[in-house]
Amino acid sequence: MEAWDPKDAERYWGVMVQPFLLDQVATAARARSELGWRPHHPSLLEELKQGG
Repeated sequence: MEAWDPKDAERYWGVMVQPFLLDQVATAARARSELGWRPHHPSLLEELKQGG
């Protein structure tokens, strides 16, 4: 993986690159607090440790 200058990325990908240039963070905190979501499956790391 290598870093691209945002202007170069925009020239190459066009408008498709715009969402990736945003500083986005995703968590499940809102789903947990507002919807009461509680995951009941193993996490990805737990599943990989089990050979899944």
